[in-house]
Parts: sequence; structure tokens; C-alpha cells
Amino acid sequence: MQNDYLIDMFHVPLLHLQVRNWNIKKLQLMEILNDVELEIADGDEIHTNFYQQSNNDQLKHIFEEEFDIFCNHFSFSSYQIRNSWFEVAKKHDYHPAHNHYPLGYVGVCYIQYDENIHKPIRFLSPFTNFVNGSILYHNPKNVKEGSMLFFPASIIHETKPNKSDIERMVVSFNIRV
Repeated sequence: MQNDYLIDMFHVPLLHLQVRNWNIKKLQLMEILNDVELEIADGDEIHTNFYQQSNNDQLKHIFEEEFDIFCNHFSFSSYQIRNSWFEVAKKHDYHPAHNHYPLGYVGVCYIQYDENIHKPIRFLSPFTNFVNGSILYHNPKNVKEGSMLFFPASIIHETKPNKSDIERMVVSFNIRV
């Protein structure tokens, strides 16, 4: 009798959901975005309001249903949006590899996104390929407007340059649980 078995030692969760009532929520997000001043700050390669005051309360209200789903999936009893910001990737804009603190989660919602011309966020594995040492990537599938992703804040991620004249727009959150 053999007792050989293969197990996965580590698991990195990624919750991908479709925002409920997307058409209504998209209009609400666009209204907020119209009042936001975007800039490229030192070291950034994307238009953002990250360094300005955020709209946490408005966004928490808009995404109340999605944050409830997030908490239910991960069995969190509560959460707090630490900060939130919009990013608009104009032609050639991208976001270099980075992470968000060692603790908590990040949420990203795609406000304006054409899956035929835009690329979604790309995740870099916290460990390399065991055979050749190369970097491992995860590219989420089926990302479209109204997609919302939640992932651990410590995971390194990036976006590739927008090659289109059509802007890619997202709103992101740092979440304490």
C-alpha cells in the first residue's frame, strides 16, 4: 500500500465577481470621477488621485453589496476601507509592479474596460518556478466592465501599457479586515 500524495502547500485567494446593478453603479462612479482631479505623481506612470482625499464613504455605499459578498467569501466579520482612488490609463499609461502593505486586501473595479483592447491587472507569484526559477504570473480571465477583484495586499501586481486611445478606468481600495 502506498501513502504517496501531492498537496498544495500555499493558497493565494482571488475573488472575482460581477458588480450587481452595474449600469446604475457605473453612472454613480462616473459622477464621482468627473469631480476628481487626476495627475501623474513622481514615480507613477498612470493618471490617479491616489495622493488626494478619497471618497471612501460614497464608494462604500455604492459597493455595499459587493463588500458584503467579499466578507462572506472570506468569513470576515467587518472591514474598513483605508483609502480609495481612481486610476485612468490613457494611451501608454501603465502601473509598474508594486504591492499594498503587508496586511489586508485590495479591491479593484473596472469602470471603463474593453476586453478586446485592454489588458487586466497581472499578478506576480510570491515564489518562482521550482524548475527554472522564472517568475510566475497570473492573468485573470473574463475581466470586463463591472468586474471586481479582491486579493491580498501583499501580492505584487502590475498593469501593462494601454496601447489604445480608449482610456481604461478603475477604482481601487485598500481594505483592512
